[in-house]
Amino acid sequence: MKTYALLIIALLGCAPLFAQSMKKQTLSQHGSADFVYANNKSYFIQQSIGQASVINTYQSGNYQIRQGFLQELQAALIDSGFDTEIEVTVYPNPFQDMINMNFEETLMDVITISLHNIVGQLVYQQTFDPSEQLSIQINNLPVGAYVLRGQMRSQAFATKLIKK
Repeated sequence: MKTYALLIIALLGCAPLFAQSMKKQTLSQHGSADFVYANNKSYFIQQSIGQASVINTYQSGNYQIRQGFLQELQAALIDSGFDTEIEVTVYPNPFQDMINMNFEETLMDVITISLHNIVGQLVYQQTFDPSEQLSIQINNLPVGAYVLRGQMRSQAFATKLIKK
């Protein structure tokens, strides 16, 4: 009887060595997305396997707080296949308060100049009459990198600027 008891104790003592153990894992690369129609409205629903918390984006002014794996992708379109590029010289770079632009050819139509910060937010936009030169006073921007973009009909240009 003692032999059986010792054998049972030995087997029970070794059992944890062969047992499965639980591990916490998050599979954030798997999931699905679908449009759902309810109450005469359409909703876009996304899910992620293993998502342990609520997905949410809170925005107040220029600040965003994001929570969760599934987040919208914010992108700024800089070049959308325009026919030709506008030839322009932009100076000084880096700039402090003023940007000057000299165009190779006199513009034949109004041109829209826009300035985006490094995350793609529009910080300045104005439309100008045709001219060979433009000077833009911009003194309320923080120090940083910007993308200057101009568009006239199907022609456009884009360049990177630094504010010091």
